[in-house]
Amino acid sequence: MYEPTERQVDDAVQQSMDMFERAKVGEVAPVEPQTPQKLLVALDGSSQDAMSVAIAAALKDRFQCAVDLVDAREGAAEDDLAARSAQTLQATVLDKIDDDSYDQILAAIEVSQCDLVVVPSPFGRDLDKVGSDSTGTVIDVLLTRSPAPLLVVRQTYQ
Repeated sequence: MYEPTERQVDDAVQQSMDMFERAKVGEVAPVEPQTPQKLLVALDGSSQDAMSVAIAAALKDRFQCAVDLVDAREGAAEDDLAARSAQTLQATVLDKIDDDSYDQILAAIEVSQCDLVVVPSPFGRDLDKVGSDSTGTVIDVLLTRSPAPLLVVRQTYQ
C-alpha cells in the first residue's frame, strides 16, 4: 500500500492553497437573507417525519409563513398521516398523486408555489437500515430538479 511522504502531503496542500488563491475573482456580492412566505413539508411515513414537522413548526413560528403538506409516499396510504401533521402545523394538505415520490413532491412544489421545501433524508427509507451515508434517490432527484430551495433534514443517527 502506498503511503505518501510528509513532503508529498505538504506539496499537495500547498498546490491546493495556490489554486484557491488563484480562484479569487474580486469582491463577493452580498447575499440577502430570504424569508420564506410558504413552506412545503414532504412526508414519507418514516420515523423522520416528526423531525420535519418540528422544523417546519419552528420556521412557521419564526417567520409567520403558511405551510402546505404533501404525503409523498408511493402507493395508496390508508392512514391519516398528512391530516395529523396538518393539525399540528395548521397546514393545508395537498392532494396526493399516484406517481413516484419525487414526482409527487415536484408537483406539490408547483401547486403550492412554496419558497422552501422541508424533506427528510433518506426519503421513504428507514435511516437505521440504510445508514448515515445515504441520501437516497428521491433526494438526489430533488436536488437536481427542484425549482425551490430544499431544507434536507435528518434525525440524529447513532
